[in-house]
Amino acid sequence: MMLGDMGAEVIKVETPNRGDELRTLFQFPGRAANTEDYFGMYNRNKRSLAVDLKSDEGREILWALIRKSDVFVQNLGPGAVERLGFGWDAVHSANERMVYVNISGYGHGDSRRAYDGVVQAASGMMDMTGQPDGPPALCGTAIGDLEAALFSAFATLSALRRAERTGQGTEVDVAMMDCLLAVQSGVAAEYLAIGQGGSRLGAQSPHRVPHNIYAAADGGYVFLVSNNEIWPRMCRGLDLEWAAEDPRFRTNQDRVAHRKEVNDLLSKRIGELPRDEVCRRLEEADVPHSSVQTFAEAIETDHAVRREMVVTIDGELRGGREPIKVMGRPYKMSDDPPTVRLGPPVLGEANSYVVHDLLGL
Repeated sequence: MMLGDMGAEVIKVETPNRGDELRTLFQFPGRAANTEDYFGMYNRNKRSLAVDLKSDEGREILWALIRKSDVFVQNLGPGAVERLGFGWDAVHSANERMVYVNISGYGHGDSRRAYDGVVQAASGMMDMTGQPDGPPALCGTAIGDLEAALFSAFATLSALRRAERTGQGTEVDVAMMDCLLAVQSGVAAEYLAIGQGGSRLGAQSPHRVPHNIYAAADGGYVFLVSNNEIWPRMCRGLDLEWAAEDPRFRTNQDRVAHRKEVNDLLSKRIGELPRDEVCRRLEEADVPHSSVQTFAEAIETDHAVRREMVVTIDGELRGGREPIKVMGRPYKMSDDPPTVRLGPPVLGEANSYVVHDLLGL
């Protein structure tokens, strides 16, 4: 989807009659049966080619498409792409400039099956998430899936630049497990340096204090973070000037050593004030902070509206079906084309275009 947003022509190869699991995985209450909201969130700017790759005709179509394309992306189950005859060696022989991207749970060639939560558990991320006195917790979004997509898009663009220079394609191997290990760099820094670290701390940081959620007097919550320059401003903003001079709290190293005292101090003071009053004081003191918002609150903020973080795909781009709303791009570029050129495709809607128009079969 990200490559499609950047202008690539993306052809999603699906099985006839069934297609991508997300088309039918979950139906949101009150929505038309063919709306495919969940599928629609991830499948704009793609065309759908529905072919049976176990048939001679289906394989002929895909081979013709491979010879004409720049990038081949696959994330089938372990060994499936080789059994179909479309492994790296075969594809590279047919198109030596092809960038070939394998996305899997544990790396290409590993037989273990994976879903996002499985890899969160395996990578240590689940163990790092949650309160110190509670059980491990799943991250609130499918971070393994999304990180694998981000690293894959980055690697694809890098490999395309190399192919432009050398005329040779590259096999890219992206494992969700590796992606989730890589993004835990803060934990890794401590463990690789001294062989320890990585305990659950809720919203706290092992290396920075304060860095936590605090309950306000009206039941709201505020998250705030500090460093040595910000700490005195925070203290003044919360009428705790004396704490800025207390030797227990003077440096971040001191505050980490006295974590409980800092948290107790801030919990008591913030607990005396309404949430909006706390945020007003911290804003005036130039302290990084936020009220803890729901997704519904966050997506309706002036920021989200101004940054066009919600995009409506109208019926014209959906073959007359009901409009859907999807997330906009998190990056902005000058002289940028519209985000959505193609709505999420109906299964097989591009068969005639791909087979006849694009491939001339």
